[in-house]
Formats: sequence, C-alpha cells, structure tokens
Amino acid sequence: MELLLRVPVELWERIFGFVCISLSRDRHSLEIKIRPTTKFSYGYSVITITPIILTHVCSRWRRIATRCPRLWSSIAVHLREGYLKGGTNLVETFLERSMPRLLDLDIVLEKSMWQSESATATWEVLKYHFSRSERLFLDAEKNIDPDPLISFEELDIPFNNLVYFRIHRRWGFPPGGGRGELETHKPLWRALCRAPRLTRVNIDWVYPLALFPWRQLTVVTIQDIFGRDFEELLKVLEVSENLHTLKLGIILADGLNTRRVKIPSLRTFSIFRNTDLDNSVTNAFFASFVMPSLSSFEFWCSWPPATELDWPASLLDMLQESSATLRIISLFINSEEEPIEWPSLSLLLSTTPHLTEFHLTDVGEHEGTDLGSIFWNKLVIPFLSDFRNTSDKVILPELTHLILTDLEATSDRIELIASVAACRRTCRIAGLGRDFSPLQEFDVVERDESVRTEELFE
Repeated sequence: MELLLRVPVELWERIFGFVCISLSRDRHSLEIKIRPTTKFSYGYSVITITPIILTHVCSRWRRIATRCPRLWSSIAVHLREGYLKGGTNLVETFLERSMPRLLDLDIVLEKSMWQSESATATWEVLKYHFSRSERLFLDAEKNIDPDPLISFEELDIPFNNLVYFRIHRRWGFPPGGGRGELETHKPLWRALCRAPRLTRVNIDWVYPLALFPWRQLTVVTIQDIFGRDFEELLKVLEVSENLHTLKLGIILADGLNTRRVKIPSLRTFSIFRNTDLDNSVTNAFFASFVMPSLSSFEFWCSWPPATELDWPASLLDMLQESSATLRIISLFINSEEEPIEWPSLSLLLSTTPHLTEFHLTDVGEHEGTDLGSIFWNKLVIPFLSDFRNTSDKVILPELTHLILTDLEATSDRIELIASVAACRRTCRIAGLGRDFSPLQEFDVVERDESVRTEELFE
C-alpha cells in the first residue's frame, strides 16, 4: 500500500485513462446502449461507467478520478424506448466532471425516443453542451417526429471547438428528411458551416456547398455516392483547396458526364467498399480527378463472374498521371466470383514505377471452394514472377515493402516468396548496376496468422 501511495497522480491519471478505453467497446468512458433481445425488439441496457467504478476503490482513487476531466469527457448514448431510467443523471455527472475539457459525443436517435421521458431528458441535457464538442457523431433514424436535429431554434450553437463531425441519417437524406427539404437555414447547420476548427467530416451523401466549410476541410469521408450527386461532388472538390484525404464508399449510378477537376492537396484517396471493375461511376471518378500530390491509393474491387475484364483504362491513366508522387497502393480484391480472364497486377503496377509499398488483400469468402487457390495461381503468382525478374521489363524497382494478406501460405508458395526475396536482397541488387531499392519487408499474412520473411533479407 505504501508503494501505491508513492505513485504520482499524473501516472494514475494515465493508467485510469487506459483502463477506461480498454474496457469500452467503442472507447467511450460512459456508454448507455440498448441491445436487442430478438431480431425485432430491444430489451436491455448495456452500461459502461468505468470512471465511476474507479471512484469506489478508495478515497485517493476517488480524488484523482473526479479531478481528471478527460476521464469523463467521452459519452455515447442510444436514445430510444427502453432507455435507462437513471441515464440522465449519469450523463449530467459526466458532463459536470468533464468540465472544462472538450467533449467526444456519440448519440443515436430513434423514433421511439419521444416515448421515453429519460431519453428525452438526456437529449435536452446533451444538446446544451454541443458547443463543448470536439468530436460529434449523430446517428439519426429517418422521419423522427419532431426531428431532434432541426429543433434548435431556441439555441445559439457556437461550434468553436468542433474538429470532427459525423452524421448518419438512416434510410433518408439529411438534414431535413428529403432531398427537397434541406433545412440549411436551421441553427445546427448554420453553426456547422461557421465552425472555425472543423477539418474532418464523415457523411452519408454529398452535401450542398452551403452546408459545410469545404475550403477548410482536410479529411472527408462519404459513405454513398449516387449518380445525382456526382456533379455536386465535383463542385465540392473544386473548392476543397485544403483537402488531403478523400474516402468514398458505395458508388451507384450509370452514364455520368465526366469533367476534369484538380484536387491540388489530396494525398490519400480511398474507395473503401467493394466496387465492380466495370462500374461506370468508378470510371468517372478516375477520369475526372486530377491529383498531382497523391501519395496513397486504396481500392476495394471485384469483377462480375464469367467476364473478361482488364483494369479500366481510366484507372491506369489516373495512376500513371499521379505516379510521380504515388508511393503506396492498397488493393482489396473480392475473389468470390471467378472471371473468365484475370486482370494482370503487373500491368496495373507498371504505371507506378516509384511505388515503395504495395498491399494486396483477398477479401473473398472461399469456404467450400478452391477460389483462394485460383486467386493465388491466376493473380498472385504471375505478379511475383514478374516482380522477381530483374533483367528486363522490371516492375516496381523502388518497392521496399510488399504485404500479401488473407492468402494461404503453403510450402510451395513460401518457396516462391523466398526466391522473390532473394532476387531483391541488397547483395543481389548491388551487382546489377541498376537503380533498385532492396526489399525490406515481405509478409504473407494468413487469415489466422502472419508468415513473416524478415530472415530472408539478412
């Protein structure tokens, strides 16, 4: 006990902070979630109150915990019928003890919230603290009546501290419920547009120019892209002069008119949900975006079964156009369907001679099939054979890190990996008289474990 008394308060605060994060599913100090009892009903609350538990261990821990605002500043609540009766008191306690620290708020709003006095009271308490938010996530069900997200007439909300904002309007277009009912004049949305520190947003669809301070945003994530949003997206990107990270989700549409839009500061571009290679919208993005500073590209893709496709010409052109700065490519391929002819990785990567890192992941489900072996034989082995070649038509001469993920590493494949690593070792490359970079890392990460080949580079 005497040794514990010697531990500095600052160290206890760091330990408590780690405990609060590690014991929370979503890394919040306070969580009040409603879990389903059946497929169609919610029945019980799941509560995480780690800081309060710490205050009941001993008087010293109580003093330390209650005087450490950051332990109390992260709150996640699920407001609906069945919400915890004492939830409002818990939220008020956390809000009070978190002062003056900025808040991380995660709020789920459902139609039935108005049938719970406790859920309604918690919402009223929280919305008066929105101005303290540094991170704010609002997950709202469509057609809540009255809509809690547009009922702020009595509040003057200054988002002076907001850095990250995320909104999810399930099954409906935000913020007014329908595309023809955008409530951009409401206080919440006016405050967002004036938020001086807002740099990161995660949104469901493309919002109009008037709704966010696009010129100051640096990271933008858009979950769904529809054809009707494409021109609006191009308008947004034209004014997003400080944007360095763009992440796009599901892309749905056909027959888009493309035009060239320069995104001068963009360094990371990601299409993070599975997209068919013959998707016309994806091709429109590749043909439209001019990214002179691009350094990292992530692409999730698949191809329809029984097709004979190659990489879209617009993708190859985009990569080649960005090749002077492009250093990292992460390719996630869904191989659940087998095409007639597999596209060539070597062809794709020959457009990026300055690439230093390449990550290839097979995201297909292969249980009960031999598609995993086909993926390796038809796609991976031809690429590794070309990559191993250091005599003529060399691809990726500057590559230093190669990671293959979710691939089964059999003995014959390990032998191939070893031979590839041997060809790209420092001692082998030194005698070629060419401008090569030695391979520093070559990993094959299986679905259950990682096969590392560091010893091959010694």
